[in-house]
Amino acid sequence: MTTPLFFLHIPKNSGTTLNQIVRQNYHAIFKVSWDAASPRHAMSLLAAGDTGVFGDAEVVSGRYPWGLHRVLGEATDARYMTMLREPLARSLSGYNYLRSDSKYVRENPSLKRKLEGMSIVDFFSDFHPDIPNHLYVDNCQVRYLSGIGETRPFGSLTDDDLETAKRHLSSMVFGITERFDLSILHLRAALEWSSVLYLRARVGSTPKQVLTEAEQPVLQARNALDLELYRYGLELFAHHTATIDAAAIDAYRKALERHARIQSVLRLPRAAAGRLRRALGRV
Repeated sequence: MTTPLFFLHIPKNSGTTLNQIVRQNYHAIFKVSWDAASPRHAMSLLAAGDTGVFGDAEVVSGRYPWGLHRVLGEATDARYMTMLREPLARSLSGYNYLRSDSKYVRENPSLKRKLEGMSIVDFFSDFHPDIPNHLYVDNCQVRYLSGIGETRPFGSLTDDDLETAKRHLSSMVFGITERFDLSILHLRAALEWSSVLYLRARVGSTPKQVLTEAEQPVLQARNALDLELYRYGLELFAHHTATIDAAAIDAYRKALERHARIQSVLRLPRAAAGRLRRALGRV
C-alpha cells in the first residue's frame, strides 16, 4: 500500500481553490470529516486504529491536525501538504464567514443573533464553547501544525508548541496564501503535478473589513504564536522558491487568464459562446 499525501486543510487558507488542483491530479481522495460525531473524523480514525482505513487513497484531505498519518503505524514516513496565511487576515476572514455565510448560522437562528450582537473584541478575547469550533480562534495554525488540535484548552499554547509546529512545517510541502500562484508552481514541482489550472474560488459574501485600532491588539494577542509561525514560514518559503523566476510566474498567470476565458465560454448560451470563441481565436 502506498502512503497517501496528507493534505492538511487549515480553514480560510485558500483550501477550496487548492482542492480544485488536487482533484485534477489525484483520483482517489479520502475526505476526513469536520463533524466530530462522524467515524471519518480525525479523532475517530485514530481511536479506531484501522491501518487499512484509507484503502488505496492517493490523498487524505480535510481539516484535521498534524498526526493523522499515525493511523498507518508509527513508522510511516508520511508526506504533508498545507497552506499558511497571514494570521490576522485569516482570523478576520473566519470571523466574517462564521457570522454571515457558514452553515452554522444558516441552520441556527439563535447563534446568528448571538454573533450579530457580539463585538469582534468579545469574540476573540474569551472562549465561547457554544460557538462551533471556537477553540480554533486561539492560534489556529499552531494548533493544526503542532498536532494539538482541540486537545488543549483555550489560551494554553506555549512556545514549545510553536517549536513543534515549526518542526513539522519544515518537513512539509507548503505554500503561502498571499503568494498563491508562486505557491502552486512550488507545489507542482515538489509533488510532480501535471495540471495546475484553476478558477478563483470565493467562499462567502461578506465584504472585507479593516480592523480598528481597538480590535487589532486583541487579534495580535490571540494569534501571537501564529504570527511567529508565519514569519518562520515566510523564510522557509523564500528559500524553497528561490529558483522560480518572475518569467515563470508571468507565464503561469497568462495560462490562468486563458483558462478563465475558456471556462467563461463554456458557461455561456450557445450563440454567445460561439461569438466569444471566434473572438478568442483572433487574440
